[in-house]
Amino acid sequence: MSDNTSTQDNNTPTNGGWLDKRFLISQRGSNVRRELVAGLTTFLAMVYSVIVVPSMLGAAGFDQAQCLSQPVW
Repeated sequence: MSDNTSTQDNNTPTNGGWLDKRFLISQRGSNVRRELVAGLTTFLAMVYSVIVVPSMLGAAGFDQAQCLSQPVW
């Protein structure tokens, strides 16, 4: 009798669904939950930057309305 034990890590699901199949998440050593949390964290950091940086520039003497509407490039 052979013992069929899985050598997979607990972080890599055997069936990650559509996202895992589309982006090969488990093959890259991650899981769908970790990627969603990372994406949400990045999004919230960018929202914070969009809100805070213009107010900091406004406090430094720049026109705050222009800081919100003008692209940097």
